[in-house]
Amino acid sequence: MRLFIFLFIGLLLSMQTTSMARADAPRATGNGESSYPIIDAGTEAGVKETGSIKTGTNMTGSTTYIPMVNTLPAEWPAFSSTLDESLDFAVEQNETVTRLIQLTENGGQMGQEIDCGNPSQVEVFVFGHEGASNRLSDVAVQVVHVDKQGNQQKEIRWTRVDGDKRGSVQFRLEEYAEVSIVEDAHGQTVASESIKVTSKPLHINNSWLSNAGYCQDEQSCWTFRNENTCQGQLSWNIVFKQK
Repeated sequence: MRLFIFLFIGLLLSMQTTSMARADAPRATGNGESSYPIIDAGTEAGVKETGSIKTGTNMTGSTTYIPMVNTLPAEWPAFSSTLDESLDFAVEQNETVTRLIQLTENGGQMGQEIDCGNPSQVEVFVFGHEGASNRLSDVAVQVVHVDKQGNQQKEIRWTRVDGDKRGSVQFRLEEYAEVSIVEDAHGQTVASESIKVTSKPLHINNSWLSNAGYCQDEQSCWTFRNENTCQGQLSWNIVFKQK
């Protein structure tokens, strides 16, 4: 009888220990682990940020912290290092002609608070082999507008045929735009270099901003860019030349 009582007590203690172990064990998901995706969120300025997301495996109880990673945006305009000889039109890479418009030229001025001037616009000039002395009229300029969501809208504009703006087109710049020549004055399809421009200061190189009078040195230019100063009020002059 006494032996039976000891066996019964031992069985009860064994059942209680098993129950406590089950209560302490982590609950696994259907695939044996619980994981959290790393979020890749794009800011309005185009900077990609990978958040500090905590991930772990429940079975081991280990935790890994993913560090914050910032990717700098592209700086525009960026010229080709080598020129494709098969092109019919190329962008003039002389920064005195293909350039960010001067602050004062855009109707703005420096002060305690900068006056950024007029809304962003782009003026495109198309020259013949001889350069500025031969402005080409009736040439088709293609503009691909891109917004911050990546949506694209394409339009074609033809260069003016007379007046002091002969050989040029002008358009409003919203977010980003890629510009190229698609037809000559005879309606023939042509091959052209393209150039990307933006109204967002974060994407514009310090030297372009400094040359246009928006900042004075590296520090002031970085401040200008990081604070999105004059966003939507930065204008461009682009020159294409027939080869």
